[in-house]
Amino acid sequence: MSNKIYVDKYLKLLKKLTSYLVANGKELKKLPKDASYVAFSAKDTGLNKMNLKILDELKKEKKPVIKAEEPASQKDPWKFTVISQ
Repeated sequence: MSNKIYVDKYLKLLKKLTSYLVANGKELKKLPKDASYVAFSAKDTGLNKMNLKILDELKKEKKPVIKAEEPASQKDPWKFTVISQ
């Protein structure tokens, strides 16, 4: 996957995540402050493979990292997993 394609796909996914977090502010209160989020697609395994590399790099920074998993259905909530604190 080229960098441009990856960035375009990831920005679209981040837009979905941001919209969800704005609409569901209670979710943010449950998660560590100043965390880095890495969004994972419900369908795009190629994108997720690239994001795993980013997740591993962020863990080295010694600050909170959260894996945000897109739901398979719009009716379901995003799943958040704190990877490091």
